[in-house]
Amino acid sequence: MVDHTFMDYLSKEELISTLSSTSKKTTKFSIEEIHHLFGNEIKNKKITDSKIRKTWSKAMRNMFFNEYQRLFTFTPSQKFDSSLKLKNSILKESKKLTENLKLKLSANYISKLSSAPLHYLCALSFEKTDDFRDFLFLPLDKQLILSVFPEIGFAIYWPMKKDEKLKYLTKLLSALFENSNELKINALLLRKYATEETINKLGISTPQEIAGFSGLEVIEFRGSNVMLGLSGLKRRHDANVDVITRVGPFTEIESDTISLVCGLGARIKEYSGIEALLKVMKKG
Repeated sequence: MVDHTFMDYLSKEELISTLSSTSKKTTKFSIEEIHHLFGNEIKNKKITDSKIRKTWSKAMRNMFFNEYQRLFTFTPSQKFDSSLKLKNSILKESKKLTENLKLKLSANYISKLSSAPLHYLCALSFEKTDDFRDFLFLPLDKQLILSVFPEIGFAIYWPMKKDEKLKYLTKLLSALFENSNELKINALLLRKYATEETINKLGISTPQEIAGFSGLEVIEFRGSNVMLGLSGLKRRHDANVDVITRVGPFTEIESDTISLVCGLGARIKEYSGIEALLKVMKKG
């Protein structure tokens, strides 16, 4: 199994543009060769700290919009109007948590990825390291990668699996914000979202014990507006789509801005996807 690092979320062109020097030969290198060259330049300090930070932030932004992650909500807060304030609060709460949970943490690294909405990226690890260059080469699944949107009361966490990092994160968010809770991506939320927002993909699970028949596992609909299309199918062709959409639970929906999959989490495609999801939740 290959240990993925932040470099896997950068294109060949993005990596080459960060190198201290390039040539025509470099552009013909494979992505694996570029990774090796880029890694050596970081370790040998041929790339400035500011340039590394900027490149890392770009990779984390790319990752944010391409991975399924866990979602958390909390009461919106205006107290973190700078990354330094958030960093200091995390340091303060981390000292308490590490003592209680008997953990060792790396330094935490924070970057502001957006101003509107205010989006902070925070990364740390249970692997003890205080050097950012060393931290960069820790496998991503050994890192805790947290996106915080303090002003809208939203946080997104990767990796998905349940482990000590998730336990730590849950306690950290509760210490930092009021009314922090994980948002469960379940069939009820998917059905609610599908009736409130325009979706272009719908997956319905048809397990035998629920559907009453075998041979079919998933019914999938695709289109520019799936729920409107199903309504039209019912109206024009007298198709009993109400029965079809209730033979099993919704397991996957997708819009232009977000993808939600039961048991997997959410993939944010655009920031507006967060606003749409929160709007659906507020309608109860």
